[in-house]
Amino acid sequence: RTLGAMRVVLMTADAPHYQYFARELAAHIDIDHIICTPTLHPPVRYQAAHWLDEATEQTVLTTALAGDWSGFDALAPVTYAQGPNEPAVVDLLTARRCDVLLEVGTTLVRPQILEIPRVTALNIHAGNAEAYRGVDARLWTIYNHDFANLMTTLHVMDAHLDTGPIVSQTAIRLSADSAITDLALAAMDGALDMTVAALL
Repeated sequence: RTLGAMRVVLMTADAPHYQYFARELAAHIDIDHIICTPTLHPPVRYQAAHWLDEATEQTVLTTALAGDWSGFDALAPVTYAQGPNEPAVVDLLTARRCDVLLEVGTTLVRPQILEIPRVTALNIHAGNAEAYRGVDARLWTIYNHDFANLMTTLHVMDAHLDTGPIVSQTAIRLSADSAITDLALAAMDGALDMTVAALL
């Protein structure tokens, strides 16, 4: 916990695997503030829920969190927003004099937000950002039997989707008995290691 002088703001969605990531990150660094958005961002024009989402959440709740989740507000002050680009988010990041914005699990963050952090804005991407951009990158990797690209990427955010300079990448650690519902949690473990190393 050596980053007291660096103001890190975590922007994330309210889902169990992101809750797990936030809890574990807070054990290593002081999070200045958390911006929490819904898992689905309006307007939702199509049915986006899938059985895998619910099954993955249940896996995280019963294994990683296992009743040990007191809420984001137990980790840092929290602002709830409908999306990452609201005027309230601009005001918050500016007022907090954010050094590093760390984003995982929200929608595309607009340039006006990315210009605010004094050091950088980082994104945790659920795949190899050079090969699979956008949502469900891990699932597309599996669909294509492209297991060499089953990884998590930490990269600098720019104005486009998952195109910024790569800070680091790590393979998702799996075992012979891993289930598809274990992927999100394994990815968060890798993301945690990369994020802490990058911030330090």
